[in-house]
Amino acid sequence: MPSRAAEIFARANELEDAGRLEEAVEQYRILAATLEEVEDKVTVILAQIGCLNILGRTKEARSLLPLAAQLLPAESENHPHLEFAKAGVLAAEGKRKHALKILDRLVSDKEGLLKATNGLDLYQHIQMRRVFLLIELRRDKDARPILEEVLTFRAENVSVHFYAGLCYFGLRDSGLAKKHYEEALSKGLPPLWEWQARVHLGPIYYADEALAKAKLEYERAEALGAEIGASAKDQRNVYLWLAKICRELGQEKEAAKYEVLSRQT
Repeated sequence: MPSRAAEIFARANELEDAGRLEEAVEQYRILAATLEEVEDKVTVILAQIGCLNILGRTKEARSLLPLAAQLLPAESENHPHLEFAKAGVLAAEGKRKHALKILDRLVSDKEGLLKATNGLDLYQHIQMRRVFLLIELRRDKDARPILEEVLTFRAENVSVHFYAGLCYFGLRDSGLAKKHYEEALSKGLPPLWEWQARVHLGPIYYADEALAKAKLEYERAEALGAEIGASAKDQRNVYLWLAKICRELGQEKEAAKYEVLSRQT
């Protein structure tokens, strides 16, 4: 890839890692249109597909797969990149088990995988995606050793910290869950992820007897509830926690207010 194009690609990667996905997609789109070398163009298109998947724009992501497949020469060693992109689209469409099978198969041929252009980077992305899928499938124990590997090479990635919080919360390791959720929140999360992080941090702070912190997390979760379309059950749970915490803080009027809201929800 020409040096100027490589700089733009690296910047788009940084935007992606920082969670600024819309900006990353636009950078990838512009860059792909300017590149002439086929394999470089495919690399950028596949990166664009990855961001579109995370943004939930799966129709756009799937529409780019045939283009990438058509451009990639049959003799190319970079077909693992295309398979990874296919798995990403499947995962975004909710077909997690199918996606995981593709990724497991790719990792089983690690020697062949590493022969691909930027093979080590691809391997790391595959491991990261496997972690996300395993956690979404509630296979936290299986995810943990891969997660711990991923944390050694994607320590700045906001998504990794969010999923680490989910994993450790599921494994009842509240210390590590708190550490990673706090790190993820400090970097900025989309509303649904932020809501989930806060409703998990609430009981962790409560157990630590940090009642003011626990209350703040639930207050923020309450404010996010309408934005993300939280279910009545989830909103009721937030109100019940707020009532409980306020009562223990001696804030009787607020506790009564939240009890009323819990009954009305």
